[in-house]
Amino acid sequence: MNRNDKILQYLEPKRQAILEEEGVDVLDGKTKDILDCKVVFMNAALQCSEANEEDFKVIQKDLAFYLNITDSQVHYYLERHLARYKESAEFRDLSDKWKEKFCGFDSCNPKETYKEALGFAINNASERLCKKILSMAIECDYIDKETVLNKEELKVGQNE
Repeated sequence: MNRNDKILQYLEPKRQAILEEEGVDVLDGKTKDILDCKVVFMNAALQCSEANEEDFKVIQKDLAFYLNITDSQVHYYLERHLARYKESAEFRDLSDKWKEKFCGFDSCNPKETYKEALGFAINNASERLCKKILSMAIECDYIDKETVLNKEELKVGQNE
């Protein structure tokens, strides 16, 4: 099987999942309200491919092939993802949701992916956002609901 076939085999089920659940075809590039599902798709596919233990890893060039755009456009979209992720709670929720779902598709450990997201948030976000992420972790049973983090523990988490 050549690389292009592997790319299609890896990304097509993920595209179909977003199409069915969000009603947005990432190949059309349409947006849903303020949420650019193409950007979310690209980020989630790259992060989950990196996290899985398979030999095949999707890279930016593969996304460019699949979406029929240039490598520079992929880079631009991923930069835009980072900016939107920091700015919009709604975008962040959608991005985290699809990253977790894609990891589930790839049989990755969503808890490990979640730990990475929490580490990113601790380093780049406000205490309020960290508490929201902690609440989400409790809802998903990633951590025990009796767990309470104070500022000192958040700093320890930041150092780890």
